[in-house]
Amino acid sequence: MGTTTTTTFTPTSGDVPEPTLASSTGSVPTTGDDSTTGDSMGSTSSNPHPTTTGILPDFGPDGPDCGGKIDILFAFDTSQGLDAHYPKLESALQETLPQFIEWFGNFDTHWMVANTRFGWGIGSCEDECAANNGVMCWPVGPPSYPCEAYDGQLSECDTTYAAGVTFPAGFDAANQRCELAGDNRFADSTQSPNLLEELTCITQTGWTGASGFTAEGAAVLSLRPTMTKVPGGCNLGFLRDDALLVVIFFSTYGGIDDSPAGPPEQWAEEIYAAKGGNQDKVVFLGIAPDITLPDPVCEKIGDNDYVTDVEQFLHFHTKHAIHASLCEEDYAPFLRDTLELSLALCGESPPT
Repeated sequence: MGTTTTTTFTPTSGDVPEPTLASSTGSVPTTGDDSTTGDSMGSTSSNPHPTTTGILPDFGPDGPDCGGKIDILFAFDTSQGLDAHYPKLESALQETLPQFIEWFGNFDTHWMVANTRFGWGIGSCEDECAANNGVMCWPVGPPSYPCEAYDGQLSECDTTYAAGVTFPAGFDAANQRCELAGDNRFADSTQSPNLLEELTCITQTGWTGASGFTAEGAAVLSLRPTMTKVPGGCNLGFLRDDALLVVIFFSTYGGIDDSPAGPPEQWAEEIYAAKGGNQDKVVFLGIAPDITLPDPVCEKIGDNDYVTDVEQFLHFHTKHAIHASLCEEDYAPFLRDTLELSLALCGESPPT
């Protein structure tokens, strides 16, 4: 595996600069062809941790900043082609979730996984389960697929795009209702008796084989006021005005113009608007293709004369962002970099 490189980006206009990325050998990612749905780059570090020079937290000079609160949002594609990459994500999460909990131990934390499907589970399994007397979806779905969920167990929010996931279903998914403390669609560190168990369940989203590339769109829409601020909104209570927001998405999308959230500049505008326009209150990690950037980890596919929407978003429309190539063999170093960058913005350091 190549050297992990973390870059803190500043908003850019005009000519697009060439970003510095990690370099290693990777496989060709899903291209997204069947999708349904400034001035400077900032400082770059060649070591496995983000450069924090020049990052000035604006949350106050004393104690844990960020209001003592951090909201962590995950959005994971469940689309075709993930069978090659999802196991790497699952392995990285198993390794780093305990570190997330430990390193954020001084903070009141909320953790949510946004639904990246327009529906629930494997679409064809409802009919398959019915044909098998509600017992199984094999061979369309895994043997553990929860057919019983179709018998009155699903709520409207379970099937709502961008709502918090509490019942992951699919290949390599938890395939069960996650038991979360509190009447919310997110885990709350102040209420959970076993936060790691809750996070392990809701982040085990698996993949469904559905066509579509919607992780970034789900991240954006999950934060809209209709979801987070209005009574009855599926994600009510997750987003707090004074908390640092950490957005982590896993995307196979390698195209342009197909996101349900619009163009990449709109993603940034909406997410920053959710934090009152304060760009120092948001950290991004995108695990996504890098096929249209110089020196990609993924193999280039032809002579692309465009930059994918996800790559544009991470490199040219965000201030504090880390891009991990989908084709990296190990995502864990990038997750740890995101942790360290988040703590730096909150005026803290990782425990030693």
